[in-house]
Amino acid sequence: MAYNNKYGDTATVAQKPDNTLSLEKKGSNVKYNYIFDAKYRICYDNDYLKKYFTSGPEEDDINTMHRYRDAIVYENKDNHNFERAFFGAFVLFPYSKEDEYKNHQFYKSIDKVGVGGLPFLPNATHLVEDLLNEVITDSPETAFESTVLQHGMYEYLEKIEFNEKEVLVGNLSSHKQLEVNLKYKFYHIPYSEIRSSLKYIKYIAIAQTKAKGFGDDAGIRYYGKVKSFEILKRSEIKEIPKDSDELYVRFTIDKWEKLDKKIDLAGRSVRHRLYESIPFKECQYCPRSFDKDKRRLQIVS
Repeated sequence: MAYNNKYGDTATVAQKPDNTLSLEKKGSNVKYNYIFDAKYRICYDNDYLKKYFTSGPEEDDINTMHRYRDAIVYENKDNHNFERAFFGAFVLFPYSKEDEYKNHQFYKSIDKVGVGGLPFLPNATHLVEDLLNEVITDSPETAFESTVLQHGMYEYLEKIEFNEKEVLVGNLSSHKQLEVNLKYKFYHIPYSEIRSSLKYIKYIAIAQTKAKGFGDDAGIRYYGKVKSFEILKRSEIKEIPKDSDELYVRFTIDKWEKLDKKIDLAGRSVRHRLYESIPFKECQYCPRSFDKDKRRLQIVS
């Protein structure tokens, strides 16, 4: 963690965000950098409330996060390519109503584009803690797939081989989703999230996380072989109604298998999805990579 670090080795103008978090992950030489910028302003005027329905960070501060995230581009000394240095940028602002703020556009934007705002006060730290847990435990693959790509990059990614990662470990939005998925033998996920790897997915495993209220039941308990899949509008998934034209992939599962012993998430969260090549019945822990010699999943930060 660095405070007020100046990023001057760029092709344009130096930037100086408040707090930056730099992570290293096993199996990757990349530094995963995130910005947490403290802003002591909160907006709650009538025009703002009409637009966002609840108080939140200033729009100008969110724009600053876009600038930080996208403008800090440096030359990689190893390959002499210019690369964007940060995976996400977040405003920390003084607000205590965390549950109310979850409906704010600038909270939902964090999952969508890696830029947004988070309440942060001595009595309001849960959302920041959740995000820190996610970025720390994300696999390298998940961290990259959570970033916004350059236009045209999806077409490029179609050429990348994912065939060694044939198991999609998917998250849940609620207990209800688990019940419906198991009953009707399917799993659904936004097409945009798995477009480049779709044709390689042979199995689906369901991650029940503490963040979604599964408590002691958190872990991987169910998995199944993919029988078929179809791409359709979200509104066409009738078992869990939602009025949306966003494209989803609906995987039909041949049969859900319940493990004799759950695969422990070991305190980890699954922000969106993971990819693994694992024989699930032989696993004890959910990680980021599988050690074939030890026949278990290793926890990799």
